[in-house]
Amino acid sequence: MPSPSLPDRMRADLGEAMRSRDSVRADVLRTVLSAIANAEAVPMNAAVHSPTQGLVDHERRQPTDDDVARIVAEEVADRQHTIDVLNGAGRPDEAAELEAELAVLRSYLP
Repeated sequence: MPSPSLPDRMRADLGEAMRSRDSVRADVLRTVLSAIANAEAVPMNAAVHSPTQGLVDHERRQPTDDDVARIVAEEVADRQHTIDVLNGAGRPDEAAELEAELAVLRSYLP
């Protein structure tokens, strides 16, 4: 049996985080899964418009493992940049919260 894809593993981990009331992990996983869902969407300029039905529903793109790893890496980079800004602004408490999120994200990097 093949191992589950990274998004499938994240969805399973989200359910577990919700059951265990781990709000940091659940919030981070929701954010990353939303970013993955956005990457699956067909761009508007590629969508077909029907005069009578509006936009016609399309198959979503299936991101590769590399695409998902890139999305997670972008989330890591974004949080790391924000941590650096917060530390520079003398707000270590907020930076510490993002450090916890960063740890969750890094657990999904190869």
